[in-house]
Amino acid sequence: MSSVQSERILKEFYTAKATGLYSLIVQRAYAWHIPNDIDNTNALVVFRVQSGGTLVQGVIRDVDIEVVCYGGGANMKKSEGLSQAVYEAFYDIHLKADGTYNAMIEVVSGMIMNCEEITPGVLGPGEGDDWPAVQTVWRYQLRNK
Repeated sequence: MSSVQSERILKEFYTAKATGLYSLIVQRAYAWHIPNDIDNTNALVVFRVQSGGTLVQGVIRDVDIEVVCYGGGANMKKSEGLSQAVYEAFYDIHLKADGTYNAMIEVVSGMIMNCEEITPGVLGPGEGDDWPAVQTVWRYQLRNK
């Protein structure tokens, strides 16, 4: 299996319905490249597998993911606050009610066995553009089906 499997598991998790993140980004979670036809007025999450993306069936694998949260909006100053809101919603999907990290999260393509934030979110310009975005790094333990 390739890093595509890791990306599929994570996209399914990031776009799960009935979360605060879903209400902001809907299905706009992209594996590192933002499609050319996407306008920057909509919130979105872009992510890239940094290491460990190859999954073997049934084997748990550590995967490091770089994530960029964009808030969208026509006004850059307003977009800073929206980017922070997307990051906070992204962070929240990883937590249980007691504030500890979620574990054993099942999606269609596999399972997130464990997760933790490695680098806290930092507001700055997005990759290759000037639009405000919050960048963070997460480590997941993934298993495919």
